Amino acid sequence: MTVWMKASAPFSRANITAAKIALRHALSIRPITKYGMEAQPELPSVRMQVPRRRSEQHRKYQRPSDVDAFLSVGAIAGLKTELERLEKERPKAADDVARYKEMGDLSENAAYTEAKFHLRRLNGRIDSIKERLKRAIVMPEGTDASGTVRVGATVTIRSDRGEKTYQVVGSQEADPSRGRISHLSPLGQLLMNKKVGDTVRREIDGKDVAYDIVLVT
Repeated sequence: MTVWMKASAPFSRANITAAKIALRHALSIRPITKYGMEAQPELPSVRMQVPRRRSEQHRKYQRPSDVDAFLSVGAIAGLKTELERLEKERPKAADDVARYKEMGDLSENAAYTEAKFHLRRLNGRIDSIKERLKRAIVMPEGTDASGTVRVGATVTIRSDRGEKTYQVVGSQEADPSRGRISHLSPLGQLLMNKKVGDTVRREIDGKDVAYDIVLVT
């Protein structure tokens, strides 16, 4: 006989009580054989399904190594400001973990669990920002003397769908809804190193669309 329990981390008193009741109930059942003899009870085995840590369930974030390193001057300044703020918060977060740890039974100490998770998340964000700043390539402003499209340039293109203007940026700052496209995006890759007067073509919804480059700044 197997008693299944889905364990939460940590165990609550309610879960422990429920486990004891299930165990007593299982031990009280004595199956009868076909000869009428009472069989010895089968001791139940308790199998626990321990959930993964919350930090393991939320790892679908972009690591610094997953993206290109181009960052604007403004983005770099913003990261430095955030890093300074987080490093000021870290000592208090570490003190909270130590203080809640002294409160006793850690298996039922929700405050300790939450404080530890907050500190882990804080340290992860600090490490991520430091790595991004270490790898950062400052994005130039505008085009160069050759007038070609590069990261940092602003491009105006025209097609039968109308005229649009985009700034070509690094993937960390891309936001097409605000007119900022990554140089690694399909359109961004087509525009790179092109000049005014060039035409690029792209298939959209099964239709070949031509884009004429009318301005690069």
